[in-house]
Amino acid sequence: MKKSIRKRPDSERRLRQHAKLARLLRLLGLLQGHRRLNVRDIAEELQVHERTVHRDLEVLELVGVPWVFDKERKSYRILEHWHNLSIPLTHDDLLDQAAELLRYQVDHRLQGAARAQVAMRLAVSSALFTVSSVESSV
Repeated sequence: MKKSIRKRPDSERRLRQHAKLARLLRLLGLLQGHRRLNVRDIAEELQVHERTVHRDLEVLELVGVPWVFDKERKSYRILEHWHNLSIPLTHDDLLDQAAELLRYQVDHRLQGAARAQVAMRLAVSSALFTVSSVESSV
């Protein structure tokens, strides 16, 4: 008997991608902080498995974030010379993102956790816009 393969809708895939982006940004924030965090601590903080933390660290390395494991402190950290990513978003870009998210929310009548994911994406876009605006004015 053949098993039917259930294809996930694009909306579920996008939500998973947004959740991963949010987790990567939270990991980046943890590594930039002054706390001493090992893999177990990070996994608990992000509420994921330790292997997921290792995979996320690999992703950060691929995008150029210079993290190291400090053997003396027994914790992960980002090298001091590295500065935050700058994504040049204009005010119009941010408004387009907000409009897309609202349209998506209305079209799919999102509820509960899905609605929180939409709000998180808008918050991330807003935060990135703020960072970009501050850096461009300096």
